[in-house]
Amino acid sequence: MTLRVDISKTQVLKDFEQFVKLVLGVDPEHPEICQPARLYRVGTANAADAGIDMWANFGPAVQIKHITVSEQQVSDIVAGVMADRVIIVCRKAEAKIIDAVLKQVGLKGRIQGFITEKDLIEWYNLCMGAKYASKLGKTLLEELNKQFEAEFPLTRITVFDAFFAERKYSEKLLTGDWSCTE
Repeated sequence: MTLRVDISKTQVLKDFEQFVKLVLGVDPEHPEICQPARLYRVGTANAADAGIDMWANFGPAVQIKHITVSEQQVSDIVAGVMADRVIIVCRKAEAKIIDAVLKQVGLKGRIQGFITEKDLIEWYNLCMGAKYASKLGKTLLEELNKQFEAEFPLTRITVFDAFFAERKYSEKLLTGDWSCTE
């Protein structure tokens, strides 16, 4: 599998260098990466582990954790993921400590890197700033909206309206404590 970034996008690569290097494996000096396409099992959401898992047929597995990760949690994540490389997205990572522990237990090669909440805020600010708002920012917001609606379809009023119509529910029939208008 080859990923090649158009050479005319060199400035974008420079501005988002940390992101594209970590997530895509490219940078301004190396705008192309070739790797074997491998098949992995489908990721699933597991509320008990405070995060979600996502990965495709190639590239790194992305583990999103709504916590600050410890050395033990990182070891557990790496041990539980089938992919060759793992990116962990978390609130905060004690990178130096985790790096040392992973080297000791022989798992360092599978961790591609950490993305922290601070990194995400910086990248979103850059994307939504004056330089990229009309192209990247607009596309980002449209994509986030599509993904949000796909993940949480009941947030759309039309879904509720269709549900009420199908069941023949009416606000007029709701009285007392059940009333929508009082």
